[in-house]
Amino acid sequence: MNEISKIEGVFLGSKQRWCKVKIEPFEEDIFQRVESKNIAMMLLTPAIYDGGIVPKEGKFDDAIVKAIAATKKTVVSGWDYASGKPKPICHAVSPGTVYYLDKLPKDDETVLKQSYYNEFGFGRFVYIPYENLRLCEGGE
Repeated sequence: MNEISKIEGVFLGSKQRWCKVKIEPFEEDIFQRVESKNIAMMLLTPAIYDGGIVPKEGKFDDAIVKAIAATKKTVVSGWDYASGKPKPICHAVSPGTVYYLDKLPKDDETVLKQSYYNEFGFGRFVYIPYENLRLCEGGE
């Protein structure tokens, strides 16, 4: 039996409220590349780019960023056990940030490596299709 299926509940929030959980297999492969005319990329983990909210070239691999839907930045830091001092603060792009792209990037590995600390799980993402909705003019 899988160890995670033995979990009956978890503590949530700062008040540590107990919550029962039911773990089931997930039917979809969320990491599958999506073929769509309108493609977006959503961050699952924080990301730190050389250009702030995006890589400084304004694109992921060969895909140009057309628009961004984001929230406040996430502060990332830690403790340096060797020196006994706090590590410097980095400002990361928050999980849930969506980048609307002009096309699907050619190489996912190149996109992942554009985030600093990707070997520690930073910059993980999924592709999502979206509908290009247009407002009707003249009340139609």
